[in-house]
Amino acid sequence: MHEIKNNKEIEFQLWSFIVINSFWDYLTSGIRNIVKGEFSVTLTDLSLFCIFLSLFVLIWGSLFLFRKVQKKIQQWNAERLENKNLKEQTDFNRRMDAYLKSKNFYIN
Repeated sequence: MHEIKNNKEIEFQLWSFIVINSFWDYLTSGIRNIVKGEFSVTLTDLSLFCIFLSLFVLIWGSLFLFRKVQKKIQQWNAERLENKNLKEQTDFNRRMDAYLKSKNFYIN
């Protein structure tokens, strides 16, 4: 198990717990008041937990999908640029060959 090294770390962990717990209580009471006032529904701790869990999964899932789409777009863009450069190089080679033939300059 995690060993606590000194009193500063204990103090930091206690303050973190107090701040997070207070924020959580403030957030849940605000949501309960809004839902009770708007929809006349009483939310339990389990329903709040399920709401936050589903929001967490939804947000992280959308970020995961966004990253996948971003990588795919980067691959498509790289392939497009490669094909464009290949086409430009082919066009340049064709023109250079035509120019060299017109000047009767042959490379063997």
